[in-house]
Amino acid sequence: MANPRLYDLTTSQPRPHVSGISMSWTLPQIYRWESASEKQDEFSAAATPPNRWMVARVTRNAATNAGWVIESDVCRHIDDIDPSVDLMTDVAQYIRAPEKLTDERIIDLQGEYFLGEKRNLEGWAERSDSSTIVRIKPLKANSAGNILFADYQPHNPNVFSFHDPLDGIPAGTEIGYSVIGWHADINEDPWMGKPSNITHGQLLAQLNMVLDKAKMDQADVMKWTTS
Repeated sequence: MANPRLYDLTTSQPRPHVSGISMSWTLPQIYRWESASEKQDEFSAAATPPNRWMVARVTRNAATNAGWVIESDVCRHIDDIDPSVDLMTDVAQYIRAPEKLTDERIIDLQGEYFLGEKRNLEGWAERSDSSTIVRIKPLKANSAGNILFADYQPHNPNVFSFHDPLDGIPAGTEIGYSVIGWHADINEDPWMGKPSNITHGQLLAQLNMVLDKAKMDQADVMKWTTS
């Protein structure tokens, strides 16, 4: 049987949206681990991961370079999604909480909401919420109610992963990518609340994060970690 993710079962032809390069990134433990306090009814929630990701494609020919911004927290109803968007490769299925606890229809509608949107970097700017642009705040690594959400690429397209269809890229082209994440709301960024009396290196240790030891001797890295 043909894999429906790769082939259109109605035509038996490869699906154009799935060809190309797919990549995903691993969220550090700070965005995953939640813990209970020794005190009763106290709970430490995992930090909110970045919800903006800039993906840059770099080649040896400037004409084939490109950039995108992934807005991970965008939640759209299927009726508000452009027909050109592939529901299997361009968005992640999401169980959206009902606006009213008495709204029992949410179970029936859980297959109609999708997370994530990829936009061209050129001309990109933050948008205000609207009737068709709803943002999940905060968007957590476990927000989708799916234990594989943060790690399994087919479950998180344009949330914690990216697909480049390579449209117009000649065969044999050498391609590299850079990915940079940040928080649209700086109040969700654990780095923005760094106390002035600790260094970046100490904060890294507190967050169970480390830098590549091979790069620690570089002057600019050493200057940053001790500041």
